[in-house]
Amino acid sequence: EELRAELVALCGVGRKVADCVLLFSYGRDSVVPVDTHCLQMARRFLLPPAARDKSLGPALYEQISACFVDLFGPLAGWAFMTLFAGELADFRRRVAAAAAAAEEGGGPGG
Repeated sequence: EELRAELVALCGVGRKVADCVLLFSYGRDSVVPVDTHCLQMARRFLLPPAARDKSLGPALYEQISACFVDLFGPLAGWAFMTLFAGELADFRRRVAAAAAAAEEGGGPGG
């Protein structure tokens, strides 16, 4: 994409940062910024076994992006961000605490 190429041409901006800018600032909702967290999730859930041990290079970056777009379509970037938040240990602890409080009648709706 032309806009990505222009961003990557800036000093210090690589593909991931360019994709973050496209997703968060330019409303390109299908763009998936692939970083180490995205790579870990892709290895667990998306990639075929033969690709799981590959290091993150341009071809694997593109393959992971394509997997997310195939699964989630035009909102692939936001789908990744939602999955990423769900993987955060702090987020999981907060959800578990809220669920426990709700079961005890002390949480929302309780």
